[in-house]
Amino acid sequence: FPLQAAPAPTSGSETPQRCSSPRSMGCTYGKEGPHSVKCLKMMDGARFVTFSPEGTIIATGQRADVQLIPFGRDSKLKRSESLSGHKKIVTCADFHPMKSYELASGSGDNCIIIWDVSNGQPKRKMIGHRQWVSAVKYSHEGDRLASASWDNFCRVWNVVDGTCMFALSGHTDHVRSIAFSPDSSYLLTGAEDSKCILWSSKDGKMKRTFKQQHSSDVLCCCFSPLGKIAASSSQDNTIRIWSVETGKCTKTLRGHSSMVRNIAFSPDGLSLASASDDYTIRVWNTKDWTQPSIIIRTSTVNEYVKYSPDGKTLASISGTDQVRLWTAPKPIDYSTV
Repeated sequence: FPLQAAPAPTSGSETPQRCSSPRSMGCTYGKEGPHSVKCLKMMDGARFVTFSPEGTIIATGQRADVQLIPFGRDSKLKRSESLSGHKKIVTCADFHPMKSYELASGSGDNCIIIWDVSNGQPKRKMIGHRQWVSAVKYSHEGDRLASASWDNFCRVWNVVDGTCMFALSGHTDHVRSIAFSPDSSYLLTGAEDSKCILWSSKDGKMKRTFKQQHSSDVLCCCFSPLGKIAASSSQDNTIRIWSVETGKCTKTLRGHSSMVRNIAFSPDGLSLASASDDYTIRVWNTKDWTQPSIIIRTSTVNEYVKYSPDGKTLASISGTDQVRLWTAPKPIDYSTV
């Protein structure tokens, strides 16, 4: 995919700098014309982005390290810090939902590390996957950690002692994404075999394979915070909305003209953001999927999106591995316009 180089960050700067590329500042509200959104550029080399539970620390992957960046005036982290311990590229991370000083990371070294963010030291290492760890996710109670891997397996770990509680076997290709349901009773996985599978998080038993599968690799999946629906994105350029209860596809979202690499629900469940190789980020209104989506036009492909805990900031990662922070746009209810 052709990529356009984005401006480099200011040398030595610890605070985010405003993105100077005009092409990355455009935002269109469906039929309503242009509307600007603030874009901040933070750093190079990012592979993912996630927020601490109170939203004051951002974690990204930079080569074999986890990079911690202070966000906002209330951050206890005064400057950027690195967590070093993995032997290969860090691919994913997730903060403990109630402890901003605990973070889990996965890597191309096949390992998962639980970090004590307060001192930058690893608390424990979990070994069990035979290939790259592609995703890690804490349960909402924080007592379990789920991981997905290119070895076609997912695992659920006891966070306290680091032991593997059970492995999930059902996919026939690289597992790219994993998510806990809001009540932590289910796990949803998406893989390059085009399947989304729902599992019991209590015993690892398969509940159902979602019907009406994607026609290509599933790149991301997630639950709505409201609990009744889930979403998946694919290399087939579409997003599918699923009924968790029945496993049926209730809506297929079309609009992206290239693969949809990543999706994320807003904390209130009213928006779904999607990142695509078509140089756009879209924000969909979950109240009525038929309404036009908000389109943020960028100067390169988009690989990742993540909302801050308060829903006010939307973070994205571009094809040039740069983190950009956007003022999270709110979908317009056209019935009131």
